[in-house]
Amino acid sequence: EPGTRWLYSSPGYLLVGLIVERAGGQPYPDFLTERILSPLGLASTTTGATAAGPVMARGHRNGQPVPSWDLSAMAGTGDICSTAGDLARYTTALHSGGLLTASSVRLMCTPHAPAGGGQSAGDGWLVSDGYGYGHYIGTIGGQAAYFHPGDNPGYLSFVGWIPGDAVS
Repeated sequence: EPGTRWLYSSPGYLLVGLIVERAGGQPYPDFLTERILSPLGLASTTTGATAAGPVMARGHRNGQPVPSWDLSAMAGTGDICSTAGDLARYTTALHSGGLLTASSVRLMCTPHAPAGGGQSAGDGWLVSDGYGYGHYIGTIGGQAAYFHPGDNPGYLSFVGWIPGDAVS
């Protein structure tokens, strides 16, 4: 029955990337750069090609370096390389009307499926109650929050928004 069960799907975001390319009439990385990254001033965020240079952190797993890999193969999921500062700027812009309309943000932050505790921490600090469009909906430290983790070989990320305090 629709809406009774949900599982996260990275391949689903690959499909979203293809839809963005077709609807936008340009490659996904170009669309993101032109419509989101540049207008929001996210100068330390790239999509498609693997970021390089002295400021790029080297990924590790179990204390060992992980070789870099081609992020362009993951258009729509796992293909963005950013900094904590840019993630905070993006999240603030998203939730304060700098990127989407208020009604679109509301749809993103409305639970459309139960998340079944898929991102909950055993200590109760992080709890997911549902999943919206690209956001887990739940609590962080007992406060209402919208969040999403990410991972690629050697890297882990987490971005969250606590609306009561307007904190990213």
